[in-house]
Amino acid sequence: KIERAMAGDGALVPAANIVGTTVRIAFHPSSAEVLIETFMYTGAHHGLLRVLGDQYLKDLNELLAPERFNGIIGDDIGEELRISGKAARTRIVKFRKRVKEDFRDALGRALGDNDIVENVPDRNGYRLNPRIVRLLRWDQMPDREA
Repeated sequence: KIERAMAGDGALVPAANIVGTTVRIAFHPSSAEVLIETFMYTGAHHGLLRVLGDQYLKDLNELLAPERFNGIIGDDIGEELRISGKAARTRIVKFRKRVKEDFRDALGRALGDNDIVENVPDRNGYRLNPRIVRLLRWDQMPDREA
C-alpha cells in the first residue's frame, strides 16, 4: 500500500511521473464548482461529481486498491441528488458527453466513456475511475487559489 501511494496510485496528490492519462479534479472549498483540468463545471454536473467524489475519497482513505474502489448504483446516486435513479443515469450520460466534447474540442484529447465516471466492472454502479482520476485540493490546481 505504501509503495502504491508513493508511486501515485491511490494518492491524493499524483506522483510527478504520471502524465497524459491522469485527469485532475478539484472541488472549490466554498462554492458549488468543480474543476476538471481546465474546465469548470457547476450545477447538475457538480452534484453528480460531488457524490462520486465523496465515495472516491472514502475508498482512498481506506487505502483500497483501485480495482476494489466501490461503485454507487444509479438509484443511490439519485437518492443523494433527490432525483430518480433514471434521471441520475441520464445525468451521467450527459456529463460523459459534455466532458468528452470539452476535452476533444479544447485540448485535442480523446476521452472514453469510462475515463472519468466509469461503470464498475461488475456492473454494480458508477465511480470515479481510480486509475485515471486524481482528486486535488483547489489550490493545487494550476492558477487556482482557495
